[in-house]
Amino acid sequence: MNDSNNIERLESLLNKVWLTRKARIKAEERLEQYDFLAQILLNYYTLVITGLSIWCLYDSSNAQLISVLSIIASVLLFGLSIFVTSRNFKGRALAFKSCYIKLDEIYNEGELFKSNISALTTEDLTKLQKKYNEVIYSVENHTPIDYLNVLQNANKIGNKQYVYLLWRKVSFVFFISAVILVPLILVYFVVKA
Repeated sequence: MNDSNNIERLESLLNKVWLTRKARIKAEERLEQYDFLAQILLNYYTLVITGLSIWCLYDSSNAQLISVLSIIASVLLFGLSIFVTSRNFKGRALAFKSCYIKLDEIYNEGELFKSNISALTTEDLTKLQKKYNEVIYSVENHTPIDYLNVLQNANKIGNKQYVYLLWRKVSFVFFISAVILVPLILVYFVVKA
């Protein structure tokens, strides 16, 4: 195989490694954010339930309603804590971090090949591709949102992709806002009753 084919194959592989590495970095950041939000929400809901219980001691006129709501909220909090634990955000984030560090090593190895392209063989490229495949198969795949975030940061995102990414980000903000506000609204109506 001639040098131009090797150069094209190497450039193509390095581009894949770079994009995958950046997407895995975004995936790690996303999972770290989810872990932090999950911890905040679990503590927030615990605080709301505790506040309801204390309010029940202070105002016994709604004690039965507050007790029923506290029990329901406690069961929901229990289920939420099991769900959050099963998602293993922190462990998955660490796996992505390990993956993108290995991808960085592969990228650097490929860059070294570029500096001495005449010595690059088809076998070298095959070995580098095999290393890349082993690394990406060692951890779950990143989400399309992670990939779109990489494209956005590189100013390579299309209009439809950008609208979809923006819609997902806005939806996430609304979801988190609802998760935070719904208990406060319920507490307000229970206390006012």
